[in-house]
Parts: sequence; C-alpha cells; structure tokens
Amino acid sequence: MSKISLLLHFVAIVSCLALLIQDLKYRKVHVVLILFWSGSLGVINYLNGEWRWVDGLTNTLGLLSIACITSFLLYFSRKVKNRKMTTLIGTGDIILWLFAAWTFTNLQYYLLAIVVSALVSILLAIVFTQKSIPFAGYSAFISTCIYVLIEFQIINE
Repeated sequence: MSKISLLLHFVAIVSCLALLIQDLKYRKVHVVLILFWSGSLGVINYLNGEWRWVDGLTNTLGLLSIACITSFLLYFSRKVKNRKMTTLIGTGDIILWLFAAWTFTNLQYYLLAIVVSALVSILLAIVFTQKSIPFAGYSAFISTCIYVLIEFQIINE
C-alpha cells in the first residue's frame, strides 16, 4: 500500500468514527464528515482502478428504488400516518447513502451495506431502547466495516 492509500484509509476510518460519535451524541451529522468519508473511499477505489461511473449510477438508482418502496410502505402504514417523513428519516441519512452510492463498486455490496446497517440499527435501538435511531452513524460504521472486508478480500466478488 502506498502512503496516499494509507492516508486515505486513515481519513475514512477517522471520519467514520466521527460520524458515529456525532450521530450518537447529537443525532445530527455534518455534511463535511460525509464528504471526507465517501470521498476518501471513492478515491481509494479510483486509485485501485475499480471505480466506474456505471457503478455509481447503478447504486444511486438502487437507492432511489429502495427509497420509493420504503416511502410507499411508510405512507400507507397506520403507525406513521400522522408523522412527517423528516421525523422518520433524517437528511443526514439520505445524504450519507447518496454519497455512499458512489463509493461502492458493486451494487450487491451497496445493498448489503444498506440492509445490514438497517438491521443493526433496529437491533441496537431495541436492545438499548432508543427513541430515535442514529442511522447515519451506524451506517457509516457498518459500511466501512464491509468496505474493509472487501479491501482485504475477506469478502470476494
């Protein structure tokens, strides 16, 4: 690994941890942290020759389809009928996943990160009886873990 790659990995991990801590403590995340996190992972993919525009577009379309299906289900759910959508899903969550769409080189891993993040977030919210779920923080942490597993070829394509 080159020095630039090591620096980018360090930036990704530090910004991931900062996102997690900030979301746990304040229930808000700063866009700059999301840019550092997704930008460093995206540049690592670019330097490794694995990043393509088609992958980013495919992941974005996958995210939009998931968002449409989720919005449709939430709209018709009786429990959330009287609540605004912004109280259910935060802006930081949406921005994080839009930027994350451009960091993963494979739609399967991107969807895996979304599903595992959602399951872990719900499980932790049940275990620790949280009123609100810091989804962006958990998502950044889980996505970084999946990315590291891919990077060190523990998960193979």
